Amino acid sequence: MNAQKRRFVMWFGCLAMAAVLVALPVQANAACGEPNGSKPATSRKLPSLSSKGVGLGNRNNSIVGLWHVTYLIDGREFFQSFEQWHGDGNEIEVADIGPGVLCQGTWTQSAPGIVQLFHVGWNFDLSGSLIGFFTETQTNTVSGDGKSYRGNFDLKNFDLEGNPDPNLGEQTGTLSAARITG
Repeated sequence: MNAQKRRFVMWFGCLAMAAVLVALPVQANAACGEPNGSKPATSRKLPSLSSKGVGLGNRNNSIVGLWHVTYLIDGREFFQSFEQWHGDGNEIEVADIGPGVLCQGTWTQSAPGIVQLFHVGWNFDLSGSLIGFFTETQTNTVSGDGKSYRGNFDLKNFDLEGNPDPNLGEQTGTLSAARITG
């Protein structure tokens, strides 16, 4: 795993750990950092999730719905996620880089089929201490038939005072998504 992906896994995994600990009424022990085990080197295809066609009526180029998203940096897979876009402008995403990893955001439609997304979340060090926050922006273009979208993303990390975090840096890349209709 390259250093850029390791840093992303660390902060995203820690974000997930915090969300799980807040949501659970029982005591839990967890560690921030890379998940145990390794992710397969090849992309996974999930044909059964997008093959039934239920829920496609009148979607046209709307992003509202559930998606399987693949993120790439320099043409190599960074991670995959399931992403839910809501008609009220809210969005939630669950990523495959660690147990319970999720992110939340808000979105606006800037033109027909063009969507701008904004995420914000917390960053933690390996001991679980809060060290800063991140923002993610995306610009996505939904296909005319509403079955896919493509875009780009920019992740920026900051310390607790709002200064760019030189240890976590910035990640940019592209993404593609297929609507889940099963």
